[in-house]
Amino acid sequence: MKILEQKDTERCTKNLKIEIPRDEIGKELDGVYSEFMENMIVPGFRKGKAPRHIVQMRYGTHLKDEAINKAIESAFKDAIKELDLNLVNQADFKEIEKEKDDEPVVFEVEFEYMPELESAQYKDIQIDAEKIEITEKEIVEALDNMRERNAAFTTIEDRPVAENDYVSISSKATVDGEPFPEATSEEIRIEVGSGHYIAGFEDQLIGLNVNDEKEFSLSIPEDFPIEKYRGKEAHFEIQVKIISEKNLPELDDEFAKDMGDFENLSALKDSIETNLKTRATQEQQMRLRTKVRKELLTRNPFDAPPSVVKRRVDYLNRMLDSDLAARGSSLAEYAQQDPDVYKRQEKQAEEDVRLTEILKKIADEEDVTISDQEFQMHAMRSAYRFGADPRWFLKKIQNEGMEDHFRAEALEEKVLAEITAKATAGSSEETRETATQTESNEKEDDSGISADGSGADE
Repeated sequence: MKILEQKDTERCTKNLKIEIPRDEIGKELDGVYSEFMENMIVPGFRKGKAPRHIVQMRYGTHLKDEAINKAIESAFKDAIKELDLNLVNQADFKEIEKEKDDEPVVFEVEFEYMPELESAQYKDIQIDAEKIEITEKEIVEALDNMRERNAAFTTIEDRPVAENDYVSISSKATVDGEPFPEATSEEIRIEVGSGHYIAGFEDQLIGLNVNDEKEFSLSIPEDFPIEKYRGKEAHFEIQVKIISEKNLPELDDEFAKDMGDFENLSALKDSIETNLKTRATQEQQMRLRTKVRKELLTRNPFDAPPSVVKRRVDYLNRMLDSDLAARGSSLAEYAQQDPDVYKRQEKQAEEDVRLTEILKKIADEEDVTISDQEFQMHAMRSAYRFGADPRWFLKKIQNEGMEDHFRAEALEEKVLAEITAKATAGSSEETRETATQTESNEKEDDSGISADGSGADE
């Protein structure tokens, strides 16, 4: 095998012109004949006993083509090894030059490859991590959120609607005489004074009693989600059904006991402070890793193969589309409001592909490996993200041959965590310790109270 020419045609794409000596074709042809004659039954001869010239007369052209194809495949593998390239897609073999029996075979092939990093640049990355402090104001806000979620509602029958009341109404709405379904329903619950509805709508409710009816018109704001209604006038016919008043529980020791296994209000506040600090630390780690990721990409510039990037784009788009579907939308609908979403997905995909190669190189240089336990923990975290049972998810990974993929993901996370820990070596001990932890710490602790005070027994 001899590489006659090599040239870069596109990003991470090479074109090779390779020559195969005639003797190599002959050796390949001898092997093809030997295998074929051993297993082929030719009329008039016992199995494997037909003379070669008889076989050549009947099947010579087919066997010659097979031998050449095998020689080309072998020569291409040798060329890739000689050039030390990492093939990432199906090679495109060009037309073979017509050859005579006594001349070499020459062929062209085009393929994509992943550039090889000689050495990753990362060892002197330094990132400052701010000290985490939880204020009394944050704790009070979390307590207020808990009170709001545990509020009791009292039905009001002896007075009209007032500010801060919760009012259930039926509404029939039209725009230009046509139905306005987004504002039409037999049951709409509105917090008067919240400003969550069309401007002026809540003011129209003040002073109405239960069963009162009212008609009025309002201008639809220019930032309304549905473009065709923006700036137009909507006509409403409403009826008040229920007026209720919200009553917040007293903030005392009894409230704390109702929220869980807390001896008093002070214990509840301590728990909230701990969870706020945990959440703040985890959010800090996400920011730190984002900075380290950006630094790694800046320090290690190289092109990513288009086909690999495309596969990553397809994956990111599927994941985003699935997430939007869970909220009653789709990527296509979202792109109508935000046409740049596809460009951002492509940019993200290219960075993901590059970062994967960088982290793999660092793992090789630092001899970082993944234990079975670390792989299983990563699989469990992935299961939680997908809302699947961890044991079922782990079996699915193993049965579908996806273990290598998830082990590679776990390795990337481990390397990134270790680099972040080293990059924040000048920060607090707490920050350094948290930098080596994984997403498993993002779940709520056993108290059941999350950082914003949610998750309590109601």
